[in-house]
Amino acid sequence: MANKKKSTVLLLSGLVVLLLGATALYDNLAKDVKIAPPPVTEPIEAVDFIMSDVDGNIVSLSDYYGKPIVLNFWASWCPPCKLEMPYFQSMYDTYGEDINFIMLNATDGSRETKKIADEFIAETGYTFPILYDFFEEDGEDINQLGSYIYGISSLPSTIFIDSEGFIASAHLGTMDEETLSDYISLITE
Repeated sequence: MANKKKSTVLLLSGLVVLLLGATALYDNLAKDVKIAPPPVTEPIEAVDFIMSDVDGNIVSLSDYYGKPIVLNFWASWCPPCKLEMPYFQSMYDTYGEDINFIMLNATDGSRETKKIADEFIAETGYTFPILYDFFEEDGEDINQLGSYIYGISSLPSTIFIDSEGFIASAHLGTMDEETLSDYISLITE
């Protein structure tokens, strides 16, 4: 019985060492790998939808056509969203006059509400425009229409739309500043 426990402990220890080694190797090999954003090869028209602005007014995605759009789906409870927000702020500071940044809060009405999102933004001091994937229609709350239309099942997710309303590319997950800049170049060139 003691040999069986010892064998099990040794096997588990070996697996842990193997996993740590594989992780270190992956991190070492991946640090210099640069993955370029994939452009959309055939024009895909962005699907219009409505959302709320900070004052509760209903706006639509098409209201922002005429300039390129960076449409980012995020939530205050999402650690990867929080990681990339400083980069969005930096890009907004640089391109805010030329690009419409739509930082669309994944407002579900329970885990994420307008109040929770507003408090988070007030605490962090971000100045990019916040909109909410929420609106009221005939006394009924409609949550996450944009997320539904674009099939957003993971946060953060970002869609890059050219000035004519066509999707240039999309990214699922967190981006660093250089990657975000690369994606932005697809809609500004």
